[in-house]
Amino acid sequence: TLDEENHALDQRMGEPKKKIEPQSQREEKEPIVD
Repeated sequence: TLDEENHALDQRMGEPKKKIEPQSQREEKEPIVD
């Protein structure tokens, strides 16, 4: 399932939110919703 794939990504990348954070700072007009 998509959830399982996302979970696998979480395991590989550590915390994707940390990777997304700088993006949110750059695109404050359109915050990224996971």
